Amino acid sequence: MNVKYKTVLTAAAALALIGAAPPPSYDPSPGPDTPSVPELSFFERAELPQAEMLNEDEYGEKLIDSYPMETIHLDVECEITISVLVTPEGRATACQIRRSSGNFVLDQWACRGAERYARFAHAQDKRGKPVWRQWTDKVAVSTSSADAAPVKEDN
Repeated sequence: MNVKYKTVLTAAAALALIGAAPPPSYDPSPGPDTPSVPELSFFERAELPQAEMLNEDEYGEKLIDSYPMETIHLDVECEITISVLVTPEGRATACQIRRSSGNFVLDQWACRGAERYARFAHAQDKRGKPVWRQWTDKVAVSTSSADAAPVKEDN
């Protein structure tokens, strides 16, 4: 697990977020150029090579910026572990929650954030055949601190 992102909101930051423009709407339907996702069991998925993210800083910033407004009032301190399949073209898809926050909205936010914002290198095997990979990450969320700003923590 590479990096975990910790979102900490103060009352002032929450008010600033409420006044901000909402994130672009999420369309869960696959686009015409989306490759079909292979049906893999938990064990088959675990055997895939680990993908390396290309845009960690941008991913973390966009994840924080897209924090779900409906959970701002909650006093939350949790970690969400997610796992995604990475297409040969470097896109995250088929997110699974490995460790839930206990809040459906936060779990979906972590998964959709990975699918929308994480980017990976294209991948081929030694023969030049495109290969699927996996990526697993922890997202730490805390809205209980009174005087902190959103931060990104390295493991």
